[in-house]
Amino acid sequence: MAESASEFLERWKHSYIARESCTLEQVDTTVKECLDDAAEARISASDLEAAAGGDLRGYLLAALKQARGE
Repeated sequence: MAESASEFLERWKHSYIARESCTLEQVDTTVKECLDDAAEARISASDLEAAAGGDLRGYLLAALKQARGE
C-alpha cells in the first residue's frame, strides 16, 4: 500500500528536521528538498501542499521553529 501524502510529510518532517541542522533562513531549501523527496515517493506537490494545510513552507517553518524551541 502506498504511503499517503500526510504520512509521508510526518515521516519526512521528523526524520529530516531531526537529522539536519537547518536554519530558519534555509526554509526554502528545506521545502525544495521535501518536494524532491516526495516526487521520488510518487507524491504530488499538490497532495503534499494539501497535507500541510495548504502552506508547505509555513508548515515546515513551524516545524523548524519547534525543533529549535522557539
